[in-house]
Amino acid sequence: MGQSLEWRPIMIRRGFCWLASVCAVAAFVAVPAARGQSEDSGARAAEKPKGDAASKKNGDESKSDKKEHLKPFPSGPREDEFKAVLGDKYKVRRTDHFCVLYDTEEDVVKEFISRLEKTYGAVHRFASQLDIKIRYPKEKLPVVFCHNFEEYKRRCKQIVGREVPQEAAGLYWREPFDFSIFYDMSEAQFIKEHAERARQLKEEAKNSKDPNDRKEKTRQAQFILNKIDAFQQDQNRSVVQHEVAHQLLFNFRVHSPGKANPQWFVEGLATQFEPPPGKMGAGFNVINQRRLRVVREKYKKELPDLREFVGDPGKGQPMLTDEGYALSWAIVNYLIKQKGKDLPKYVETLKHRKVGADASAEQDIADFEECFGKIDEKFKKKWQAFIKELPYRAQG
Repeated sequence: MGQSLEWRPIMIRRGFCWLASVCAVAAFVAVPAARGQSEDSGARAAEKPKGDAASKKNGDESKSDKKEHLKPFPSGPREDEFKAVLGDKYKVRRTDHFCVLYDTEEDVVKEFISRLEKTYGAVHRFASQLDIKIRYPKEKLPVVFCHNFEEYKRRCKQIVGREVPQEAAGLYWREPFDFSIFYDMSEAQFIKEHAERARQLKEEAKNSKDPNDRKEKTRQAQFILNKIDAFQQDQNRSVVQHEVAHQLLFNFRVHSPGKANPQWFVEGLATQFEPPPGKMGAGFNVINQRRLRVVREKYKKELPDLREFVGDPGKGQPMLTDEGYALSWAIVNYLIKQKGKDLPKYVETLKHRKVGADASAEQDIADFEECFGKIDEKFKKKWQAFIKELPYRAQG
């Protein structure tokens, strides 16, 4: 389609954080305590009790965890803040864990809302199964869903004070805003242009007197429509699940707001939740074929320098490349499957970093190696063997 939607401005290191210099709308700054930004803001702490490892792997939860997982978040002042800023044009739907403000058609928002709760379930299972402590938000998490890109662009500018390119189909804006915003991809200009081309081909086929020409033009039109449909489904699914995973992981305090969370870890975790949902919803146990494909193709002949990547995944840039996202996914997937028992220690290690302080490449590497072992040749070979053994569907 000629469009990349891998633009995800969730800046990790403080030096690259867009939001540090942004002035928020007064309503969003007036009540910071209500947003759960403080590590000790009164949010409920829940630690998964030790249990049978096999039952965890099968997705089972203790009764107390199940009850906490299903317990809805209450509505809170943030909903009123967003309603005041967005105006009467926006309707509100409340799920168990999200407050969705939208100006799209009802049939469009229905699938969108389902995607949010499935992602919630997947992220919660991930943290629970790996015994990572969860801090639950004090109120429903705000999500804005716009009917087209222009509205989405206008609202980002209004609330956050930033311009966004059309390729950014969805974003999670961190503190002090802490909300996700998306737009209906079917209304994107480049989607409309391709749909118009398909319509023209169908019209040309209808008016053609040559049977072979009619057949070929009809085939081309259907090919374009199929590509549009597949692209929309993939992007709507993966972008929503990726950005909402960010929102949940920060609000659950798997990542620590205001601290230097390693970029590879933040993006690597979010990419675990991009694949299509299975019976249990959007799942981190599903192999991300898109990311795996990039890793397989990029590193056929030469292994990446994993140690260097952990220290500086963006190579001095605030944004990861497509290869950077894929490699982040591959490293985190390996850690989850092979060193899952060490992940809670790593999460807690990062929480001890100072608020507002940047972390050097040396510190990122040291913290990684303290929890997961030296990133030496032995580590690299084990990682490589793991990636090679993952079930892989080659792109046809």
